[in-house]
Amino acid sequence: MIRLLLIINITLFLLMVGCGGGNSGGGTETGDPGDMNATEFSGGLISGKVSLDAQETINLEGAKIWLDGDSKLLKKSDSGGDFLIEGLSTGDHELFVEWTSGEITLLGKSKVFFIGESNSSQKPSVYIGQTIIVDAPASFQGIIQSNDDVNVEVKLKNSIFVSKVQTNTGFELTDIPFGTYTLEIYQNGQLKLSKEINLLAGGLNDIGIISID
Repeated sequence: MIRLLLIINITLFLLMVGCGGGNSGGGTETGDPGDMNATEFSGGLISGKVSLDAQETINLEGAKIWLDGDSKLLKKSDSGGDFLIEGLSTGDHELFVEWTSGEITLLGKSKVFFIGESNSSQKPSVYIGQTIIVDAPASFQGIIQSNDDVNVEVKLKNSIFVSKVQTNTGFELTDIPFGTYTLEIYQNGQLKLSKEINLLAGGLNDIGIISID
């Protein structure tokens, strides 16, 4: 099994910008930095490095890094393995990573990290060092059981992995970074069940039968 050590040293810059006195909308991106009478949180920045080893001697170009499954924030590492993602909202987030070489695709995800808001007019930074291990992608299968044959939506919370499935028949989701997720099952837009599942790398994980009645 091919293993790739992906080092992401994450620097969180919590930006504060001044809002112009005439701007009643209080926009987070368009405030006048010359007016320091009022400040508003404008989003976090995450910078990091993609590397094959902990010493960062072999850095990877072209690795895809995105946040919470949000394709609008998808970035690629540059020739030095560096990347920068801007405009993060406050709250808990995860990074997802994909690196491809020829026919080999390795996936991984970070631990949950928190973007906070500061009351200071300065621009504080918080350093978080995270190591993401990427490996052969995981997959899982199961059966959503119900008294009625209905369509339900299976989601892995805070990720892009969503599938609409038929109850009382088997389903499978593939090409998922291994790790621990919160599985959510929705019917007609209503959350019916939420449970934690652990997906092992490079194999098919069977979650068995889950009843939503």
